[in-house]
Amino acid sequence: MQKTERDRYLEAYYENEYSANKHMSIALAFAGLMLSLVWVLYLIPGIFNLTNQARLIACIALPAAILILWFPIITFKKGLYRHGWFKYFLITEFIVVMALLNITIPKHAIIGWALCIIITNHYYNPKVCKVTFAATMISMLLCLYLGMYLGEFDSNLLSGEVDDVTGLIHTYIDPNVTFTDDPVGRYHYLHFLFENGVNRYWAVFIFYYLARAVCLSMIFFVCNGLNKRTYNLLVDEIKVGASLATQSSELEMAGQIQLSVLPTAFEASKDVEITAILKPTKEVGGDFYDYYKIGDKHVAILIADVSGKGMPAAMFMMKAITCFKNFIEISLSPKEILSKVNASVYKGNVNDMFLTCFLGILDIETGILTYANAGHNPPIIGHNNDFKYLKCQSGFILGGFEDVFVCDEQVQLNPGDSITLYTDGVTEARDENGNFYQEDRLINVFNRKEYDSVFELQSDLKDDIIEFRGKALQSDDITILTLKYKGDEIVKKEIQVKSRLENLDKINALVDEVLEEHDIAYVSAKTKVVIDEIYSNISKFAYVDEGNVYFRVTYNLKKKELTLTFIDEGVEFDPLHVEEDIIGDDYMNKEVGGLGIIIVKQMCSKTMYYRLNGKNILNLKISVDK
Repeated sequence: MQKTERDRYLEAYYENEYSANKHMSIALAFAGLMLSLVWVLYLIPGIFNLTNQARLIACIALPAAILILWFPIITFKKGLYRHGWFKYFLITEFIVVMALLNITIPKHAIIGWALCIIITNHYYNPKVCKVTFAATMISMLLCLYLGMYLGEFDSNLLSGEVDDVTGLIHTYIDPNVTFTDDPVGRYHYLHFLFENGVNRYWAVFIFYYLARAVCLSMIFFVCNGLNKRTYNLLVDEIKVGASLATQSSELEMAGQIQLSVLPTAFEASKDVEITAILKPTKEVGGDFYDYYKIGDKHVAILIADVSGKGMPAAMFMMKAITCFKNFIEISLSPKEILSKVNASVYKGNVNDMFLTCFLGILDIETGILTYANAGHNPPIIGHNNDFKYLKCQSGFILGGFEDVFVCDEQVQLNPGDSITLYTDGVTEARDENGNFYQEDRLINVFNRKEYDSVFELQSDLKDDIIEFRGKALQSDDITILTLKYKGDEIVKKEIQVKSRLENLDKINALVDEVLEEHDIAYVSAKTKVVIDEIYSNISKFAYVDEGNVYFRVTYNLKKKELTLTFIDEGVEFDPLHVEEDIIGDDYMNKEVGGLGIIIVKQMCSKTMYYRLNGKNILNLKISVDK
């Protein structure tokens, strides 16, 4: 159950009392040691001017006071100081001890009454402080009068006369009276005291008590003022602590909400393996990552770093995450997605925040990763001790400008390859001397051994960062995402030719090599019909004169599937397009498409056309099952 403000106040209040009890017990024990020394001096004749009666009283009062002073520390381990009544016990002890001392040695111990007031004000209970002050003033007066009869001899208290005009005490010494242990001398002294009793009590009150009472009152008011100030500071501290606790709780909840929007597990796939870690420097951070399965053929990976830290960065991050989720589902072009996200986060960006980002979309079937970089760190790509930084355009940050300049790029991932995205919290991690982790150390971690899984790779990387940082605190959010492309075992061959019809034989010869190598030549006739129709259309309609045609043939040994890929840089047109009225007497007069394209679609198990970066890309899959 969450603590209320009153609960926190009471907890701090009682904790203060426990602390005061503890320190007061120690102070009493130390005073007991000092009093033991005084007792020893009292036992030595000649040091103090004592009658036998006063010495006897001192030898009884001082040991009693020492035992009282030591009692709290003796019982300290029993934990009595944590009880609410213990403060009253300590205050009473102090007053009793000071009373004993003031009766026994009035002119030496009177200043000790101030300790009762000073120490009591260490508690925050005003009523206790006032009662202690009143008890101290009354006890001091009574003990002074008792000390006149029972304590150490003091000429200012016990001899002389009071001047009626000035009120000063004139020391009076009767030459015929020796104030010794002689009973006769003691009798004369008591007789003298009786005759001057009224004046003597008044003189002691004025000379000894009133001046000290004024000083003690001043001490009380000063300590009481400090008491109130300290109490107010405690209350303010409790309020601030409660506010900070609330903020911390809210930030912790915000951090949990933030992490909840990030993916925790990727849907099992035999084609890819993905894992990611995020370690913010505060409860909430500005780094984020995500990955999405788009249909059955594509997987998108994303990492981003928002400028700044804390709640503002987290709010900006949440807005960006929402935008990415909305736009990734409707486009397979990273460039288009980043442009749309930039337009969204730029609106209302009153704090001039921005984010760097890397977005990649992997074609699971071909292993082609199409990506765009918006001012982010270049990823690391490769496998088995052969990792390197991916060459990519740096691009513009998102959210900083109305228009963003990024471009789509592509890289081929082979089975077993992995790509690791990370934020600058990795490369800019600092050790105790302020040195940066840097890119060289990062790539060395990847290439120092072969990793069985991306989990092992990330674990080693995380441990290396911690080892490098040493005792230095984490200075920035650390986020790492790794995708490993498993793919299928494939055979790939490729060629680039000019779009002339005589180059058709080169393409057919390349395909025949693959078919014969894997004993699937029985599909040769089918592939030649498909290649002839598609290549002829590209040669005729893609270029005005001629241009480059890139051709790739891949054979998936597990799926028993042949993939033919045509890429050209000509005008935009779909080689697979067939007009609705193509079936008819005039089908031979159609420019693009016709009966040949219908036959191609029937021969292929799957066909896909799309345009990317000014290129027409066509994938055709042919099953080789007999």
